[in-house]
Amino acid sequence: MSSDTSRAQGNRRIAIGLALFAAAVFLSVIIRQWLAQP
Repeated sequence: MSSDTSRAQGNRRIAIGLALFAAAVFLSVIIRQWLAQP
C-alpha cells in the first residue's frame, strides 16, 4: 500500500512539473510575441 501512495505522489510530482514547464513555455512565447510588436 505504501508503494501505491509513493507512486501516486511521483505521478503527481511529474504532472506538476509538466504543467509548470508548459506554463513557462506558453508565457515565454506570449511575452516574445508581445515584445516583438512595434
